[in-house]
Amino acid sequence: MLGLVSLLAVACTTSRSPQPAAPAPAPAPAPAVAPVPAPTIGDPVARITALGGTVAYDDAKRVVRVDLHETKVTDADLIVLRELPELRELDLRKTAITDAGLAHVAPLAKLRRLNVFRTQMTDLGLAELARLTELEILLMGGTRVTDGGMARLRSHPKLRKLSVFDTQIGDAGVAQLAQHRELRILLIGRSRVTDDGAARLKAAIPELAFTEVL
Repeated sequence: MLGLVSLLAVACTTSRSPQPAAPAPAPAPAPAVAPVPAPTIGDPVARITALGGTVAYDDAKRVVRVDLHETKVTDADLIVLRELPELRELDLRKTAITDAGLAHVAPLAKLRRLNVFRTQMTDLGLAELARLTELEILLMGGTRVTDGGMARLRSHPKLRKLSVFDTQIGDAGVAQLAQHRELRILLIGRSRVTDDGAARLKAAIPELAFTEVL
């Protein structure tokens, strides 16, 4: 009898269908990722003031002049200038600004006066300024601009005053200014411009005056 019961138990066990496995729980949805906000420049006047600079306004309270000379302004800091589209004058003399920083100056279409005396500007930086077609005064003495870069000045037909003081620019460089009929003052002290080179340019622009210093 016990044998029969055992056989029946085995038969029941082997004939039972396997139970399906329980389905795996669905994965929890990934948390939504908040979009990264675009970087903000903030108040450009506050930033300029924090750097030790000053600003001036016109009657409509628009910033038209920025003076950052002899501050510790960096190339990256100059991005604030893009918030000042009415800027007419910019003073960067005796700072560590390089060609990279001048890329932030290039969009200032209304700029009339730019002082980059004793900055790290080279011919490449002068090329960055090609869009400044309203420029009337460019003081780039003490920079690393060469004769080869002077051709870039064709983009500035309204130039009235130019400084190549204390640069490597010589006769070949200033000869490229012959078409600048509005040019009235050229600072050539401590440059490589000779008397002959100055005389030839004077013949092309009779109203031009030369000076050694500012």
